Amino acid sequence: MKKHILFLFVFTFCGTLFLNAQSTVKERYCHTYEMYEEAVKANPQMIEESRKYEEYLQNYATQNAHRTSATTYVIPVVFHVMHDYGSSNISEAQVLDALSILNEDFQKLNSDTSDIVSGFNTIIGDPDIEFRLAKLDPNGNCTNGITRTYTELTWAANDNVKQLISWPRNKYLNVWVVASLTNAGAGAYAYLPSNSINPTVDGIITRNTQFGSIGMSGSSNLAARTLTHETGHFLSLHHTWGPGNNPGVATNCGQDDYVSDTPNTLGTTGLSCNTGQSTCGNVDNVQNYMDYSSCEKMFTAGQVTRMYAALNSGTAQRNNLPSPANLLATGTNDGYSAPPCIPIADFSPDIIRICTGASVTFQDVSWRGDIANWSWDLPGATPSTSTQQNPTVVYNTAGTYDVTLTVSNASGSDTKVRPGKIIVSNAAAWYSIPFSEGFEGGSFPGWEWHEENGIASTNKWEITNSASASGTYSVKLQNYTNNSGTDLFITPSYNLGAVSSTQMSFKLAYAARSSSGADMLRIQASSDCGRTWQTRYTKTGANLSTAGIYSTNFTPMASEWRQETVNLSSSSVSGKPNVVFKFEFTMDNGNNMYIDDINITGIVGVDETLNDLINLNLMPNPSSDNMNLSFTLNENRDVKATLVDLTGRKIADIIDASLSSGDFNYEILHPGASGMYFIQLEVDNYTSTKKLIFN
Repeated sequence: MKKHILFLFVFTFCGTLFLNAQSTVKERYCHTYEMYEEAVKANPQMIEESRKYEEYLQNYATQNAHRTSATTYVIPVVFHVMHDYGSSNISEAQVLDALSILNEDFQKLNSDTSDIVSGFNTIIGDPDIEFRLAKLDPNGNCTNGITRTYTELTWAANDNVKQLISWPRNKYLNVWVVASLTNAGAGAYAYLPSNSINPTVDGIITRNTQFGSIGMSGSSNLAARTLTHETGHFLSLHHTWGPGNNPGVATNCGQDDYVSDTPNTLGTTGLSCNTGQSTCGNVDNVQNYMDYSSCEKMFTAGQVTRMYAALNSGTAQRNNLPSPANLLATGTNDGYSAPPCIPIADFSPDIIRICTGASVTFQDVSWRGDIANWSWDLPGATPSTSTQQNPTVVYNTAGTYDVTLTVSNASGSDTKVRPGKIIVSNAAAWYSIPFSEGFEGGSFPGWEWHEENGIASTNKWEITNSASASGTYSVKLQNYTNNSGTDLFITPSYNLGAVSSTQMSFKLAYAARSSSGADMLRIQASSDCGRTWQTRYTKTGANLSTAGIYSTNFTPMASEWRQETVNLSSSSVSGKPNVVFKFEFTMDNGNNMYIDDINITGIVGVDETLNDLINLNLMPNPSSDNMNLSFTLNENRDVKATLVDLTGRKIADIIDASLSSGDFNYEILHPGASGMYFIQLEVDNYTSTKKLIFN
């Protein structure tokens, strides 16, 4: 293209060049050069290495000008889908579509080459490079060239996701497909060939919205050709305006992409496609894959030569990718017949909470091999087994249930077990209003109080006697050390069916660790046993803190507790016969949190609490033998009494009948095992729960 003597200047001062220009540019579709800049900061020797590598590339281009490949270069590729079991778990069809576009572009099979304008249609390059899905993984096992890894990092991805899975760069082109990148303005990035780059991060990472033309992809030319563009970088190509990520900058006319047949250009901005554009004295090659136009559709012959140079160099082991020995090792050689891979069973690990009588549809997301048979084991459900791919079942009995899926084909089978995936709660609420909980029982979780830890190896909500707003106990999340992600606990259910002006109050003690921390506490309400949630309270950072900033392990003094009030008067909460609440804490480098004295109050209608309806007694309590349940009705009522254990599992039906007014006595038989139990009494639409202990 231009003056090669600029190479040292560009790479020596790339940090200054890129950063000074960023403020004038809106488009930052490719993040390759920002990542190069970070790598140079960590490894300054890259500058000298890059200079020597460029000398090699230029010498190769001089000696092999416009050389065509004697045979097709075949490059094994593996796509790593990084997902959270939602939309980020893109379909195999989208992966194959992206691969198809990549192969069309790198074999000049794309139909839009006929649209390339005069002056450039005579220098279209045909790389004759084919990318094939790996059929053998690094251990020699069967693969379809697509891996799937669960991680929340998919929503803020960079080289962090590559630590979760990476195949050897000397054998595979690694492509990580994510939901979004840490740099919000970036669509993808690759690493230019360099021996200084950590081999485990070498490759391409791209948003799934800029990956192919179907599924999650935006399907524009930019989206469909992003993988082509980044693969160009992987094979040593620069943007047409030279090294840097800022098209439209005046100094770009003095840069070089080190390819002789790509004209000097400022680069295209605004995703335009002006094929007559001339920014540096010549008509720009705006249809080039390495520009930022909306009509990319070609490489030049000179760019093809430069990519061949990369594939014939040991720098970053690019030359091993198409070698015959590597094609054999990865199952990508001509004539390789891959057997069917044993599928990997998978379905979402998310806990599903429902009320008794509700249905659940399971979604199979098994992968790697074509599946001939599905076998679901669903204890507690009706039906309790299924051979459908995505079965719908009903859970009629309260409890916590595992779910097991086995998938198979002619090559074998695989099984995935999700312990405790389904939590079924009674459709009738456990408690009436008013309600208070001071955690003075000294145990938590338990009896319809549930906790969930986002990352099993870190801390969780636990009972503590190290601090309390009143009494002896509170619940604490040890957030100062060994914690990350989101931790939550869920309350028992409350009958708010005849309650108005409902509100919750609780005591909170929390300290930030720095002024920049953004820990968040969110309280949500559900009227369908936790299946869906609505947010009723959110506080973050300094607004959440009750004690300012503590740089040491925080234990609150009496003055460092604060009472919080949550308005629950919304019709989505008040007036509902079964409501549960979720306290959810998201960690962002803060300190410990304590919660105590949860109270739920409201205006209750006349004759609408069980205290107005009955006089409930359990005698003797505790008991080493049977126990007597007595109550009084002042009018005819439908009455149901159930004995349940700490998990909510039904032990026995005590009564289920329509009773006239009067006094009643029922015997509760000793359940056989000592421990804490509960009687749930339902009278018409009202409920009461009483604790009893059998010795």
